[in-house]
Amino acid sequence: MKKNTKFNFIIMWFNSSCSTASASLASVAVLSAFFLRGGMTDQQVSFYLTFTQLVNLVISLLLSGITSGLRDSRKTISTLYVARGITTGLFAIFCFWQIKAAPFYVMMILIGGLQALVTAVQGIFDYKLPCEVIEMEHYSTLIAYQGLFNGLVGMGIAMVLPTLFQRFDFMHTTGFICIAAALCYVFAAVCVRFLRPVVPIDKNETASAEKLHMQFNPIRDFIRLMQNRDFRYMLLPNLVRGFGAGMVSMLAIIAMRGLHMSDADVSWITSCTYLGTLLSCFAYTFLVKRMGVPWTGLIGSLVFGLMCFSMMGGTLWFLVVYTIAYIGYNVVCNAVPDMVYQSVSQDIISSFHTWRLALTTLGTAISTSLFGILLDKTEAYVLVVIGCVGIVLCSLGHYLFYRKSLAPKRN
Repeated sequence: MKKNTKFNFIIMWFNSSCSTASASLASVAVLSAFFLRGGMTDQQVSFYLTFTQLVNLVISLLLSGITSGLRDSRKTISTLYVARGITTGLFAIFCFWQIKAAPFYVMMILIGGLQALVTAVQGIFDYKLPCEVIEMEHYSTLIAYQGLFNGLVGMGIAMVLPTLFQRFDFMHTTGFICIAAALCYVFAAVCVRFLRPVVPIDKNETASAEKLHMQFNPIRDFIRLMQNRDFRYMLLPNLVRGFGAGMVSMLAIIAMRGLHMSDADVSWITSCTYLGTLLSCFAYTFLVKRMGVPWTGLIGSLVFGLMCFSMMGGTLWFLVVYTIAYIGYNVVCNAVPDMVYQSVSQDIISSFHTWRLALTTLGTAISTSLFGILLDKTEAYVLVVIGCVGIVLCSLGHYLFYRKSLAPKRN
């Protein structure tokens, strides 16, 4: 392992921990409860989630090739982290300044759309960054340790939130939480600026005309990717994976309606999420070394399938089952990009990831919209089952395609 790679590992762990702190503070569960307290209905929260996913999708596709001619993405990612901090801080304004339900809904849509736009752009560059600062044969090690630190940070923060919500005013507490999350994004931005490129960058080097044209031509980018066998085969698996992601993103509302969980109880979902993230790091590292990435992803999806039984008891039962199931979900989330990094040419890796995530985002948008409609018309467990099926089908597709090419080496 090169000297710069070792240094970058440490910086990326700090960066990931700061980003995780922001996500655990201003989590979807906390924001969903905030939206409902502000006067939004279940259907409006569902529309908010769908709208932000669609913004993410459109921006990702429009800029899918933007990194093709870029050799150094550090400055751009750092700037985008600051922008995410600003948009997160905007939520805090409406925690202290409470307005009527209709304008509150409009403002949340505007802020959420702006945040989704920034997040989408950053997501494109995030998959380019590892190729610049580490050797890709160490990627599994990076995500394993990142998950370990993320789980510890997220779980620690999330375990404090229920106590804060019980002791203090919910809206004011949420406001201070959003401010803290914004500051964490700023710290994450600082970390990125310290990363060192593995391969020296020629600052005078410019992208070719072909690459520059590709940056703003998503249709041509898609046509080029369709020539890649991996991408063609993974169209449907990546789409249905979004149904699982949609279910997870709406889990707070599903739990509040299906199990009548309180705001404080819902905040425990975030704690369980990061506990599952922490445990999944050990599970992923253990399984990959012994069974290979394709089998690991498939096993993770089957563990996530335990969510089908989560609605059969009370709040404690739900949280325990969700924690176990989320271990499997995060294993899948690690396995999918790991397979891509090991199989896809670095020349198209950023565009490949962008379109892969775009398909998943499309599936997420479809599912959150569908779940919002079905929430009052069917039992909550039906929505959970739909999400589980999506994750299993995704992992099964990846397993069938990569089971031979990425089989573990036998000594």
